[in-house]
Amino acid sequence: MIVIENLASFNRYTREIRDGSVVVYSGGFPSRATLDAIRRLDVTLPRRVAIFHWGDADHHGQQLILEHIRAAIGRDLLPHLMDKASVEEQEAINPEPPRAALLAQAGEAIGLVPVVGSR
Repeated sequence: MIVIENLASFNRYTREIRDGSVVVYSGGFPSRATLDAIRRLDVTLPRRVAIFHWGDADHHGQQLILEHIRAAIGRDLLPHLMDKASVEEQEAINPEPPRAALLAQAGEAIGLVPVVGSR
């Protein structure tokens, strides 16, 4: 299973990759309904099925969105194409936090988003 934040990446993956994966589009920071669907898939899929997350290759995307989803499911969430070199390259190009990170911070400020990393 793979959760993909970016619509263009989701569309390309579903068109080009034929690996039998369950593919979920999160639209950046997942809505409550999307997170509920991810949780349902987590408890339904056999434990041998890995769950991957393909998000923004930057510090903010990894720390906020990936950790938010990881905290909501009952197994590890593995980053896909989000290695350290990609993160550093993306941060050098765009040091500003992506829109999803800013929305997540706003959500935390009003109590809508659980604290990231609290497992």
